[in-house]
Amino acid sequence: MKPLVVDGVTALREGHLLLEQVRCEIRSGQVSGIISDNPERLHLLLNILGGMEREQSGRILFAGKNWNDQQRLRGVGIAREQVSLVDSLSVLDNLFLSNNHLYTWFGFIRRSLRRKHANAVLRKLESQVSLDWTVQQVDPKTKVMLDIARVLIKDPDYFIFNGVTRAMSLRQYEAFLGLVRGLKSAGKGILVIPINAEDVRTLVDRLYFLQGTQLVEIDQCKELSDEQLHDLFLGNEKKRYKTANDPIQRAKQLIHERFAEEELDFQTLAETLAMSYDNFRRRFKAQIGMSPNQYFLSVKMDKAKELLLFTDQEVKDIGLQLGFTDPYYFSRVFKERTGLSPVHFRNGSREGAEAR
Repeated sequence: MKPLVVDGVTALREGHLLLEQVRCEIRSGQVSGIISDNPERLHLLLNILGGMEREQSGRILFAGKNWNDQQRLRGVGIAREQVSLVDSLSVLDNLFLSNNHLYTWFGFIRRSLRRKHANAVLRKLESQVSLDWTVQQVDPKTKVMLDIARVLIKDPDYFIFNGVTRAMSLRQYEAFLGLVRGLKSAGKGILVIPINAEDVRTLVDRLYFLQGTQLVEIDQCKELSDEQLHDLFLGNEKKRYKTANDPIQRAKQLIHERFAEEELDFQTLAETLAMSYDNFRRRFKAQIGMSPNQYFLSVKMDKAKELLLFTDQEVKDIGLQLGFTDPYYFSRVFKERTGLSPVHFRNGSREGAEAR
């Protein structure tokens, strides 16, 4: 399999340069890793790789050809520490959101085979959960394992695991190591966002550091001392690039958990974080690159793309799942943020897949 190449990608948000001429490769049969001193820039880069956001310039190349965002959505699977699953759907249905045509026979879903496949994947991850539960009944750490299982079932060409090891027990971590080794042997390309030096030692073959707007490769990462790796994770000012105590990161987590609500009261959200609304909004925009409400909409649109691409649900039903009671408003917001109506996005993706 050819490498997935990031060729000179530049990206802006609201006029601010966040990524500048970024270059890297995700090679088949190898694990690349990225450490960042800014989680929002890293989040943007991963969304570009996964087809959820667009670069201002540069290209994402596969086999020397430019991959558009719809091809990336199909060819790249991202499992995240901050998960956006559909709470109202069962665990089983969430696991197959990325591949709703798997196990069908003359158009009828063979649910028993889906259950068998899902249980086998969850056993590999040392995760036990009822497939009939709604995601709302599942604890946050288990949701991360479900997101990994969802990506495994999707079976893309390239896997991205973003900070997922933080949620794992020791047994799950060992199972995850075996999983990554198996993906490498199968010739898959893998990108891991490590959370500590142990991840780098046990998982990563090729390491990059996203510092400011630039991505630089770190030579001979396996030979770095623990102190040198520790410094990378702490950053130049000896502050962790992401901490559980950061109120803005906590706000992001709450937004991801509540993306299906019609609207969020950010005044009340700020109060729960012991912040004034003006201070909260100012800090959120400075750290994330957009206002809280714009970020709320971007999370909704990311999930909308997935539902449009991987399910046959009607557009109005997808809008309702995402908290849009007016289907016309949902379509308008989607077009404003993606440049395509939901119908054109879905049809264009399928036409592109058929042409490949």
